[in-house]
Amino acid sequence: MDPLLTSSERLKTAIWRLNVTSTGTTAVDVGNAGFSDDDVIKLCKVLGRNPILRDLNLSNNSFSEEGSRALARALRVNETLTKLDVRGNLIDDDGAEAIVESLRLNRSLRTLDLPGNAIGDAGLRCFAMALGDGDRGCCGLWTLRVGENKFGAGAAAGLLRSLRSNFTLTHLDLSRSSLEASHGATVGELLTSNRSLTTLLLDGNKLGDFGARALADAISGRTAAAAARGRGGGGGGGTLAAAAAAERRREAREEALAAKSGLSARPKGPGLRRLGLSSNEIGNDGAAALVAACGTFKSLTSLLLPLNQVPWCWWEGGVRSWGEVLWQVSGSCLSSLTLNALSILPFVVFLTHVSRVPLARSPFFAPT
Repeated sequence: MDPLLTSSERLKTAIWRLNVTSTGTTAVDVGNAGFSDDDVIKLCKVLGRNPILRDLNLSNNSFSEEGSRALARALRVNETLTKLDVRGNLIDDDGAEAIVESLRLNRSLRTLDLPGNAIGDAGLRCFAMALGDGDRGCCGLWTLRVGENKFGAGAAAGLLRSLRSNFTLTHLDLSRSSLEASHGATVGELLTSNRSLTTLLLDGNKLGDFGARALADAISGRTAAAAARGRGGGGGGGTLAAAAAAERRREAREEALAAKSGLSARPKGPGLRRLGLSSNEIGNDGAAALVAACGTFKSLTSLLLPLNQVPWCWWEGGVRSWGEVLWQVSGSCLSSLTLNALSILPFVVFLTHVSRVPLARSPFFAPT
């Protein structure tokens, strides 16, 4: 849509495109249009009955609670919209609650972008309750981006805990959500119990070394337990058998819920592929623990750690320990490892698979 049009002209054009379905419009972009609550209410009157729209961008406007409620009413009846971007508006707790309640009925929406609004603790708790509520919750949602709002660390941790019982969400962005070192274990507990998430972005928080180590311990412990279950019972056989039986019962419940909701069950086995932890005040110790854990967490292919406190010259943390860590990760499935602004996996691949030179002795990492 032409950005040179005025706000009222863009509104009229959008309403016409939603009304005249013969145009075949499946995407409407009215971001940065200066829409108020009244404008969004007018737009949503035709959105609810549109039978072909897939993608609606309402980002960076200025609507708040009333516009959110109108949007929620449209989502209750719309059966085709799969992506909704409402970042950068003024959606508050009441607006968030209205949207969440509409998603309990809507089964088409897959992606919801909410960063940069005014959602507080109460609004995020509504999402946590719905996402953890099985087939009565937001079962259709696959991607949720909800960072950079006004909720605190406790509410963000509550959302992470609620996802232990969620089996549909695959992408969660909780960047800049005030998470602290004590919440590293909460993240780890999520990864030990949830197998649907493939991308988890926690950029701009404050996990630090303590939180990173807790997360790494959870990742390593999860894969070790899975391996023990796969071996079928050496050492502590009764406990392992009970854990395996509980896991099978939980998977059966989730498959039944997925079938009832008309959705596919979550992927089997550890599913996390991408973990973003940039700008988290993580130093050498935490970064080394995370990288070493990737050697056992075989599903993870991308670990993003830029803008932390890992120095360019790794010898401050001990070149030998870093060399050993990076040598270990060469045997993992990790294909992208970013520290600061430097992606080092190409060096790792070259050194381990071509030259076979241990990293601790490599000229790439020789102290100056």
